[in-house]
Amino acid sequence: MTRKGRKTRPVRQGLKTASVVGDGFTEKIYFDKLKDYEKPKGLSVVPELPTKGKGGWDRVLSKGEAELFDKERDYVYCVVDLDVVRKDRAWDKYRGRIADIRDRISRAKAAGDTVGEFHVLECMPCIERWFLLHYEYSTKAFEDGEACEKELRKYVRDYEKSQSYLENVGGGVYARLKPAQQDGFRNGDRLKEAAVAEGGESFPVCTVQEAVRGILFFGSADLRGLRVNGRPADLERMEFWKQWEGEEISEDRILALTESPDAGTSVSVSGDEIRVRVTAMDGVTVREWCFGVRCF
Repeated sequence: MTRKGRKTRPVRQGLKTASVVGDGFTEKIYFDKLKDYEKPKGLSVVPELPTKGKGGWDRVLSKGEAELFDKERDYVYCVVDLDVVRKDRAWDKYRGRIADIRDRISRAKAAGDTVGEFHVLECMPCIERWFLLHYEYSTKAFEDGEACEKELRKYVRDYEKSQSYLENVGGGVYARLKPAQQDGFRNGDRLKEAAVAEGGESFPVCTVQEAVRGILFFGSADLRGLRVNGRPADLERMEFWKQWEGEEISEDRILALTESPDAGTSVSVSGDEIRVRVTAMDGVTVREWCFGVRCF
């Protein structure tokens, strides 16, 4: 099924959908908890599992392909644990399967069909690598997922790979990790750069942060097109903190105010700072935020 038919379907009130297909219940619970905690504006996040048996990279990719073409999702993120690919020595099959999906996307677009975004996010050996990156940067090559979990317990001493623990303890796994999330972004990006530089299929890698950041910064399109230090400001690859009179505020509060019908917004950039000024109709400044920005 192609997406040409979408032109005759009811408009979805601007709501976009993102499917996150994981290899097991840990990934599903993490993104379920992210959705509940963050409540991304204008985006419906749908964590999914492969429908038959356990996960496995091939079933994850097949499920992601179905989400993209059959369910017509706007964004699809496939989270793949590379320890299984490594164990099965299936690197050629794995890369070939991804290439086939991307080729199908290209052919659909060439035919004039509307196709969403498709992203493959990798963890070596498993998603616990992403959890660990919240606390330390490491290129340690873990033998398997259990070894990675053992390392994680140095920081989260009671960590358990069980449904009850991931859903409930400390408000759930996402809330438990949230305070160290910016460190996770930094360490994940640093590890990705190291993996590209080093090469080798078994080099530790983690790109899950790209899905998390994409979901968190969804709806920030009104700030796109800005330039910081002469370069385009890519909000999906920024870390930034927001303060107003010393108080940290959330992205959705900024967007809610800037979209208010009785307010006007101006944005200025100076050096590594983005300043958002929201004014009332009479021209009096009522709110102002400074975004400290670090471009990667």
